Amino acid sequence: ARAVREQGNAAYASGDYQEATEHYTRAIGYDATEAIFPLNRAACLLKLKKFAEAERDCSAALALDPHNHKAYFRRGVSRAAL
Repeated sequence: ARAVREQGNAAYASGDYQEATEHYTRAIGYDATEAIFPLNRAACLLKLKKFAEAERDCSAALALDPHNHKAYFRRGVSRAAL
């Protein structure tokens, strides 16, 4: 899952948010217990203006890590954009 996450990070850094989303989705499939995977996918979805999906991913990340400040922030940004 970590290698797939790194591929997602590279795609995100290059501005290919759709490809990054696909990598993070695969990472979630490998390990659904890591909050960073839906959180990173939410960042991509925000860039793609898919706000409802981003909000769901942030909520999923918060279910795994209730103290994740980035997840609260991104969820707020998502909700404000809806």
